[in-house]
Amino acid sequence: MKAAFCRPSDCSMVPAQIQTAARADLTKRAIIHVGTEKTGTTSLQSVLGEHRDWLRENGILFPKSPGKLNHTRLVAAAEDDGVIDNIKAHVMASRHETAMQMRRSFRADLKRELESGDPWHTLVLSSELIHSRLHTPSEIKRLMSFILGSVDRITILAVLRRQDKLAVSRFSTAIRAGHKGFNDVFDDIAEHAYFRLPTRRDVSDFNHYYDYTSLVDRFAPFVDDANIELRLYQDGGHRTEPVEILSDVLQLDFGHVDTPPPELNPAMSAEAQFVIGQINQRIAAHLPSGKRDERFIALKRRIETELAGPARMNPREAARSFLARFEQSNDTLRARFFPERQTLFDDDFSMYPESVDYSDFPSRLEPVINDYLASLVLSTPQQSALKRTLGKVRKLWAS
Repeated sequence: MKAAFCRPSDCSMVPAQIQTAARADLTKRAIIHVGTEKTGTTSLQSVLGEHRDWLRENGILFPKSPGKLNHTRLVAAAEDDGVIDNIKAHVMASRHETAMQMRRSFRADLKRELESGDPWHTLVLSSELIHSRLHTPSEIKRLMSFILGSVDRITILAVLRRQDKLAVSRFSTAIRAGHKGFNDVFDDIAEHAYFRLPTRRDVSDFNHYYDYTSLVDRFAPFVDDANIELRLYQDGGHRTEPVEILSDVLQLDFGHVDTPPPELNPAMSAEAQFVIGQINQRIAAHLPSGKRDERFIALKRRIETELAGPARMNPREAARSFLARFEQSNDTLRARFFPERQTLFDDDFSMYPESVDYSDFPSRLEPVINDYLASLVLSTPQQSALKRTLGKVRKLWAS
């Protein structure tokens, strides 16, 4: 692989310090695991965290300053000014810092960690939020700037999942995070995660989240295709395990490491999705400070446990039509990185039924929703707002 941050033709796009770092006679490498979401990222991060000391003994640094397991602080610090999403808001509120203070403190903390402790030759950064939240050239450049001068080669690692399956799996996560819908699994729901966006900032699932060629091309000014490591989450009935990926990319024998459970963030039932989505419409998932409301999180966990019924189903034709949107992008990526394959993903849609009907949910689950809402201890302003909303909802359903 080439020890370079950029292609020669692209170096004019990159700050001078990056070009200098690319020429430096260093022997250190950074692996940036960018996701994608819902491809076993939590399991992979769990393996890295559980074996952090063993990895360091072998010259591999999985730092704590960006986040204990998921490096969410890294992503929050890399986001553009004026962008406030649920992750950045929580990090800022938890640390009692403004966005600029948070970015400065993170840069200092990471630098201190990179320069202390036992020697290392490989740095591993991991967050699926790099895939879902860092879209602009300035955000990617800022991400790279955090490790300039510390490494001479960067590898981007991404695990790809067929887009319709990603959308179905991701929907439970979106509901947990505060999404208010139910019938929009295959819609563009990118903005649900953002509290504030700068004027003219485009946030699109179709352009940024599901388009894998677009994802890879974000890093083109900094790494060439030889330094892009792509894995398919599931191929030919075989699901790629996190330990397999780490063994391959890190060139380290993980034979003594047990494979973690495959579903650390399992999908919730259809009933749980509907009930939590309805509650999200009436109660904010975050406190006014930006921190997550732990009482609400506990209630959602309880709902998931108590309404652990059949998984959410989606109609076959809807899934097929959704995947077709990304046919050209997928084929472009296949030609670049998987030329031996005829298609990037399989075309099996047998897991989807021909039709699905959840039309009885509003009336049947209304008492369940009200019982859960009544059990939630709220502040006085929240209680008042909830009573007003429930009154409107009852009138709407009665009409």
